[in-house]
Amino acid sequence: MIPSFEVYLRKHLFSVFVFILPMTAFFAASITRNILDISLAELVVSLGVMSASLIYALLRDSRGYWFYVMCSVKLFDSKERRKQYMEESVPPILVKFLPYPVRGALLGFVLTALVCIPAYALFQSNIHIFIFLFCLTLQPKLVQFTAKMAAKMQVKRVIDSVENLAMHEERSRVRVLDIIGMDLLFTMLINLALVLPIARKPAFDLQHGYGNPAFIVAFLILMSIVHVLLLLFAGKSRRFAMTGELMLGILDKRFMKLSPSGGAFFKLSKLRRCVCYFIAMTVWSIVLCVGFDMLDMQRNFALIYLVGLAPLMLCYVVERFDVLRRDFLAAQDTHQRLVAIGENQPAITEL
Repeated sequence: MIPSFEVYLRKHLFSVFVFILPMTAFFAASITRNILDISLAELVVSLGVMSASLIYALLRDSRGYWFYVMCSVKLFDSKERRKQYMEESVPPILVKFLPYPVRGALLGFVLTALVCIPAYALFQSNIHIFIFLFCLTLQPKLVQFTAKMAAKMQVKRVIDSVENLAMHEERSRVRVLDIIGMDLLFTMLINLALVLPIARKPAFDLQHGYGNPAFIVAFLILMSIVHVLLLLFAGKSRRFAMTGELMLGILDKRFMKLSPSGGAFFKLSKLRRCVCYFIAMTVWSIVLCVGFDMLDMQRNFALIYLVGLAPLMLCYVVERFDVLRRDFLAAQDTHQRLVAIGENQPAITEL
């Protein structure tokens, strides 16, 4: 039985919460473990950037995702229910922010900051408790609420565009560089917010120089953990959102300027590529520490970390591109199937 929008939305919001919770729990553990004597600025930046990143990714994909859902018979509602959806109101401030991913991300950052500022004064002696409470309750709920409001606005937008075809025109275009660029930006911000304060931990003390074996081991372990996380984040799929964007006409073959078949490196299995990455990362981290020590570089953890992070971010971009390439090909196939069997037009008519 095809569910109604309300039933489908409840299931969708539950899946969003289940997906977000492990991430926010990991963020909370990372902040409390990495940042000693956290300041108010560090608290606001770390939690705010995480909220902004999660909300941005959700809002960016919502347009295409909900268009795909409604046009592929994932849900069904009567005309009476459709009219009720059109009459439901959304707070005006959300209407101004949520249709635009960057604005929504900024709103999420501001709301997080407004919670963190008074909480820092109230929980200063037990700030780690607040961090876990926020990341396990308020932050997932904030993202879930954003998903709910975005879904309602996008469904109304689809219905309105179908009923007013003459006025419907999609002018925006989705480009791979835009997607990778914003993903890279938020990944860097989260990474720096969580990692740079780790310099205050004894294991990363540079008193004995970059060539200290204890520092080299700690730095190598840190870079290995960061590399694993970057590769995991690079694997986030946009297949269903891309399918909807193809239906909307805002995503076409020009999305990928490089060959859809991928280069020779992409023909290697992901496991082999990861092995190559880790061998190169291990050699790079050790050479970097020894080289900084031999050149008598200024003892600055942020400096060596940023230099060491550069090739890891390059690996992230390569893997992110490969995931988007595969998602694009899968979205093209799904779109062609929907067009071939004529599912999309009847679905829109009934919606």
